Amino acid sequence: MQIRSLDIDLSNIPKSGQARNIDIFGEINSSFILQVVDNTGKFYDFVNNTFVNGHIPRCNFRSTLSGNKTTVRVVFPSVASTTVYNVILIADPSTDTSIVSNKQNINKFITQVADTAITFAFNTSNSGNYAASPPSANVVKTLSNTSKKSSKVNISASLTNNTSASGGFGLKLDRQPVDTDLVFIATTTLDGTTSSSTTMLVDSLTDISIGMFLVSGSGLSGEPVVTKVEDNLDIGGAQKKRITLSTAQTLTSDGGTYTFHARGAFGISKAIGLFISKPIIEATVPKAGFVSHAIRSLGGTATAGSDATLALDATYGIGKTASISGPGLASGLTVSSISAGSPSTSNGTIEMSSAQNLSGLEGSGVGFVVKFGDFVTQIDISINFNILSPGLNDRTITLLLDNFITPGAAS
Repeated sequence: MQIRSLDIDLSNIPKSGQARNIDIFGEINSSFILQVVDNTGKFYDFVNNTFVNGHIPRCNFRSTLSGNKTTVRVVFPSVASTTVYNVILIADPSTDTSIVSNKQNINKFITQVADTAITFAFNTSNSGNYAASPPSANVVKTLSNTSKKSSKVNISASLTNNTSASGGFGLKLDRQPVDTDLVFIATTTLDGTTSSSTTMLVDSLTDISIGMFLVSGSGLSGEPVVTKVEDNLDIGGAQKKRITLSTAQTLTSDGGTYTFHARGAFGISKAIGLFISKPIIEATVPKAGFVSHAIRSLGGTATAGSDATLALDATYGIGKTASISGPGLASGLTVSSISAGSPSTSNGTIEMSSAQNLSGLEGSGVGFVVKFGDFVTQIDISINFNILSPGLNDRTITLLLDNFITPGAAS
């Protein structure tokens, strides 16, 4: 008498759990023992329908086929993390049953996947120029790995300029953000140093793959591309991890941190298996596209006679090189520097690119509104794309604000 086969749906089980049928095919009167064990060593209790520690009699499902097929139902519970199950079928050794082709057993593996959390972060090295840190709160989207549907992501964020004395000089949108401004970031530490070499030994290769860019680290020149990743190399009798780069580098910081970027939808998908559609990213500024402040009196300076100093009711949002326009002011003026105890208070002054005479204006121009272009106090960001497959691991993808936004400076 023979057991011919075992059949079970091997697609991923959702995090919430699921009952599945195990179909066993064979000759009539063939006898078998069925076990299900998870990757933590727990066995399925076929009486109580739970996974338990230790192998007790209830964890062996013994039966004899009364026809050509029998079905056993197993209830897989909800899980907190990814779990792998081994479904094991053996012929009952107390009978003359065997498994076809003289197999010792039949094993099938099923994976139950936890949900994946995808975090979207806003990154800047100029945190002092934004009102919040990070400039906008991270957005987390939790996805089921067993869903066949893509998931839409629609993110809206308002980035506001800080009002501090050191950072309140506006934000300049240099260009529209593009696909490759969205990145996945991975880091590793250097194992030794290099001298004009295209290879580097590292302590970890986690999340580093071909096509990523090496973007920072001591001694780095340019942004070389990863062309090869090798693990478990025998170098000098020791197991080493090696990365090959597109250009030779002299990397000088043994134990130092080196940062890699996977750029854009294609680069991210290729690097970490988080498959997303090409994102549509847009940045908008207030409709006016400028900030404005009123002229104030400062002992006649810049309001009577010719002077490059202009006193304002506030300087918030004005950055060096900003264009200047207003009644009585020449065209083509720009800001040379800003002086303010606090940009939002009324004690600020600016230096213009050339002296101006406002004495002919009513009240020498006091109270007249001056417009400052190029810099604004708020930039709105929208990001839209689809997640086609989230992968099995929680990930963070980051929008690099410094690629397209420049904070204003006082001088």
